[in-house]
Amino acid sequence: MATGSGLPEDGEAITRRALEAAKTCLAIKADPANLDAWLSAEKRLARWQQRGQGEIPKNLQVSYSDSVKKEPLYAELQSQIGALFPTSRSTSRRSTFGVTVGKKRN
Repeated sequence: MATGSGLPEDGEAITRRALEAAKTCLAIKADPANLDAWLSAEKRLARWQQRGQGEIPKNLQVSYSDSVKKEPLYAELQSQIGALFPTSRSTSRRSTFGVTVGKKRN
C-alpha cells in the first residue's frame, strides 16, 4: 500500500483512491460515454446544495457500460479492491468519492 505522509493509517485510503481512479480511467477509455455518467454535473451540484442546507444527500449512482466489465483489467481492479478492502466493499457500495458504483449485489 502507498502512504502519503509516511503514516500507516494513510495507506488504505490512498491505495483505495488510486484503484478507484484507475477503474474510472479504464471505464472512460473503454467507452467515452462513461465520462458523462461520471461527471453528472447536475446531480453532483444538487448533492452539494443539499449538504449546504444541512441535509444528507442520497448516494449518486454511477453505472458504467457493460463494455467496461468485459475488460480484463476491470475485473482485476475489482478483485484488488475487494481483497484489500473487504469490509468497506461488502457492507457498503459507497466509493471513496462518495459515489455508489455499479449494481447492488444481493
